[in-house]
Amino acid sequence: MNILEHDKIEAIRISEIIKKIDTIDNDYFNVITDEMNQYQPFLLSILLGYRFDFKPEEHGEIIKTVFIIWEYFRENKNIRNKKLTEQHLERILKRNLGMLKYLEGESDPAELLNITGSDLDHLKSKTLLSGIFYRFDTQPILMKIDSGTRGTILIGMKSIIECFEEIGNEKR
Repeated sequence: MNILEHDKIEAIRISEIIKKIDTIDNDYFNVITDEMNQYQPFLLSILLGYRFDFKPEEHGEIIKTVFIIWEYFRENKNIRNKKLTEQHLERILKRNLGMLKYLEGESDPAELLNITGSDLDHLKSKTLLSGIFYRFDTQPILMKIDSGTRGTILIGMKSIIECFEEIGNEKR
């Protein structure tokens, strides 16, 4: 995986977004959910679905994580004009799960690193994904979620990011 100068600049942006989301008040929460409902209702339905699978405090942290992704992409005109669909997300999730399945069978550490790096090289939002991984490794509430469930959530977050990248980069 190559880390570019752009990634370093993005790190500052991601840090600011995380600070903003970690300190949101009810008014800003309502603004974000209203925007998501208007522009990306499927994303909001994903969040609502998570509430049945997690304790309230865990769900709150997962909401913040999705808000970080939304805040990162929300100004992109394509994100505001083309909706994420269940089929789009399923296609990306299937690809990511297939890659994980392949990695399970690989025992060579150098090859694991090579494959993982290749997978991440296409990602323009590496810093965003890194920030989310960092949250899951440092937020006490997220750290208490069992590792299998955390991995599933993180694959989902990576897939959402990749979907938004695809939508955001489409030519009109």
